Amino acid sequence: MSCILPFINLEARTDGTMAACCIMQETAKKDDGTEFNLVNGDTFSDVKNSKWLKTLQEDFVHGKKFEACNNCWKEEEAGIESKRLRENKFWGEDFRPDIKSLDLKLGNICAVIDWNGSAAQLMPQDDLANKWKAFGWNVFTADGHDDNSLKKTFKKINFRIVGKPNVILARTTKGKGVSFMEGHGQWHHKIPNLEEQKLLFEELK
Repeated sequence: MSCILPFINLEARTDGTMAACCIMQETAKKDDGTEFNLVNGDTFSDVKNSKWLKTLQEDFVHGKKFEACNNCWKEEEAGIESKRLRENKFWGEDFRPDIKSLDLKLGNICAVIDWNGSAAQLMPQDDLANKWKAFGWNVFTADGHDDNSLKKTFKKINFRIVGKPNVILARTTKGKGVSFMEGHGQWHHKIPNLEEQKLLFEELK
């Protein structure tokens, strides 16, 4: 029952109140039950750090149905593609598991992505760094072939429980060091024959 919107989106309404979605049946609330309101000086940051939003996010992570989202639940029960499903589809299935790391005190996590670009030869990708940022991760880049670059990048990360999770995009080249493999996406799955094996071992000496 996950929905990506509470993790990447906040809406401002004409009266100054805020919500996680334009069709949500509830506005963001303070701990005392009153509404956050831009007109009164409240900010989006106030909502993002509120117990109200964290509860909403945790409900979705744990598969609970948030009552204020009944518009989507009713549409799905009627066989209609809801806003929740459309947004999840738009942002991509590959990123849906990562919403579990946001705002749940997992700032000591660091994922390392082998960003070799081979998949982009078949299916062009948008800026990967901005995608991870949109999901609330601290993003770092490094040369995945350079131990010193990776070490320096790890040292930049402030590992602490409270805070955003971290990701290092390690830029690499598929098949690096072997002339007939380097940069060719087909070697993501292709198995070298005996002659090719002799050549690659020779080049890697």
